[in-house]
Amino acid sequence: MLSDALKHFIRLRMNKKEEAFIILYLSVWLLPIVLSWMVALSGRNFSFVGIKWQLANTEIIGLYLFLSFIFGVAGAISGVAIFKLISGKCNVIRRLSVWEFSGPLWLAVIAISVISALGLFKSHGNMVWEESYSGVQNVFLGYGAWGVTYSIALCFIVGGLLERKIPFALIVLFVTVAYLPYLIVGSRIDYVSLMIVMFAYSVLFTGNKQAPGYLISFLIVVITLVVGLIIGYIRYHGFIFPEILEYLTPITQHSDSTMLYLSTLGDVGASFFQIIGLLRSEVISPVQFDSALYEYLERLLPGSFFPDRPIDLATRLPENIGGGALHSVGEGYLIGGPVGPVWVGLFFGFLGSISLLSGRMLAIKFTPVIFVFFAFPWLILIRGGWYQLFATIKSIQILAFLLILLATIQWLRART
Repeated sequence: MLSDALKHFIRLRMNKKEEAFIILYLSVWLLPIVLSWMVALSGRNFSFVGIKWQLANTEIIGLYLFLSFIFGVAGAISGVAIFKLISGKCNVIRRLSVWEFSGPLWLAVIAISVISALGLFKSHGNMVWEESYSGVQNVFLGYGAWGVTYSIALCFIVGGLLERKIPFALIVLFVTVAYLPYLIVGSRIDYVSLMIVMFAYSVLFTGNKQAPGYLISFLIVVITLVVGLIIGYIRYHGFIFPEILEYLTPITQHSDSTMLYLSTLGDVGASFFQIIGLLRSEVISPVQFDSALYEYLERLLPGSFFPDRPIDLATRLPENIGGGALHSVGEGYLIGGPVGPVWVGLFFGFLGSISLLSGRMLAIKFTPVIFVFFAFPWLILIRGGWYQLFATIKSIQILAFLLILLATIQWLRART
């Protein structure tokens, strides 16, 4: 009876396509850990990072994966239910659709894009493939905020292009060209993230008037995979074209029969295995929630003005974690112990519901602002879901700042 009631509760608020949309969102979020766990179950290693822990604790990791996914679904359902409760008291669509993107607002968005692109080159200072991967790590300091700012600004522009009925294939081409500055310096996170946004949009709207079509959706996947793999090869192995084709298999069998190398996915997935192993063997102690919250608040301050702000949790651990990436489920476990995957799942499920509900609004009234709300949960899925939970919080801060800035410009424009 409880199961039937739950199914009715879900169907009452989401149709089949929307349910698939949430499942897709949570699956992308958990993908590195799921693939790593499946390889571990076969008795083989999947990364050169944290090999000691990769075949240990597989049962408990499977349990936490299940909990993260289930509570992610619960978070999405809760988000939809909360929206239903508040939608009658405030017209959300009207409030989000009053901004008319023309004149000063477009100039502001374009200026933000240019400034953040220039900031990217300043923070890198060099072409990644001119040196070994490990030799240029320092030039990535401060890059995250530039990437998020640039991507959000591009989402405003993409939303404007969609609003003007520009062909979807041309918009995908525009996104690829717009990210050439990032790809040239060897960074693919933000490009892949926005391409995932485009794919998610095509999934939700396929069959509607704004549908880009299944062929375009397939091309998005192919283009993203090829570009991501080529950039990954350049970063790790140097600019050697004849060997690129060999790298274009994302999951390659290592010469050692105990290794099924998953490349970046395996490195990210390994971070959760490492955190579980380090905590269960008492090599490290859990981080208290109030302490982590206080440090997160301090780290929201701009690093250029507050150089003494706390460093990442992952950098304080006794071994290299996930090749520099701590998956948000692992960060949740480090902070909250066994309940960590639960509240992190609820959080990301709620983010997924924001994208879903914004997608519903787009079908009623399409504006660049609503599109940004649709895109944002997908935009930070890799940077904040795969590469530390704090990056999500920092991205929310950047989004809020940009919205306040644009709202101020809109207000000043209305006053003149």
